[in-house]
Formats: sequence, structure tokens, C-alpha cells
Amino acid sequence: MGDFSTWLKLSADISSSTWTNFQCPECQKETVDFQYVGDTETRIGYLEIWCDSCLKGIHISRVRVPESANLLSFEDKNLIGNRIPAFKQVVR
Repeated sequence: MGDFSTWLKLSADISSSTWTNFQCPECQKETVDFQYVGDTETRIGYLEIWCDSCLKGIHISRVRVPESANLLSFEDKNLIGNRIPAFKQVVR
């Protein structure tokens, strides 16, 4: 079973990769998804990572969003709500 540090390592893979099939540290399925949310000018924000199968994941605040990454603006509350499911956060 995954812990916070395993999810944190996954976040490093996400931010440095164009690969999209990430394995969930909890259920081992390749159904991990993620979304950056932040300021579109500074590209500073937060990262949500979750598994679509078991609905577990993590929230990482204060991240620099890679130029190539999809970024939702802080102001797009409806888009954020529709894009990111209510997942159970894995804690430290």
C-alpha cells in the first residue's frame, strides 16, 4: 500500500515526464490522473494527483507549473470542480 512519500515521488515523475500512464501507489492500476491549478501568468499554483480507480491521492501546494503542463486558472472554479474528483487524501 502506498504512503505519502510514494505519492510524492510520483509527483516528481509527473512534473518531469510526458508519459501519461502512471501506476497508483495504492491499488497498482494505471489510472492516475493529475491537474495543475494556479496563476496563469506566474505559473505558480498547486498540483492535485489522484487515482480514478480507488479515488485516493495527494494535494501539493506551491508548485511551479511546467510550461508544457495543462494549467487551470484559480478563477475557473467550475472547471476545477468538474475536472478534479473528490478523492481521499493520503496524509503524511
